[in-house]
Amino acid sequence: MKKNTMVALILICSSLSLIFIAWIFVIGDHGSTDEFNAKNWPKTKEKAIQTTVDYFKKEKNLEVTVDEVSSSGEYASHEIYLKGHVTNNKQEKFSVTLDSSKNFKVISIN
Repeated sequence: MKKNTMVALILICSSLSLIFIAWIFVIGDHGSTDEFNAKNWPKTKEKAIQTTVDYFKKEKNLEVTVDEVSSSGEYASHEIYLKGHVTNNKQEKFSVTLDSSKNFKVISIN
């Protein structure tokens, strides 16, 4: 009787482990938002750059150059991070965070 119980416990634990691993795979594969997938990232990146350039031109009366664009890499995050400098002045740097879920709204500037 003990042997049958032990086999049943091993089968149940193995099954639960496989279900958990499959769940992790599904979440990891489908957890990021659409704008960050490989197909849409170039468009997202371009819109983020244009939004940043327009923001600085309108709000700060500055021409800027964006040097780096990245996403947070976090599960289901909508944040896009941009770094750059004022055009013709590489010493005056900036960093911007945009929220792509809110029409690329600027949420922070440093």
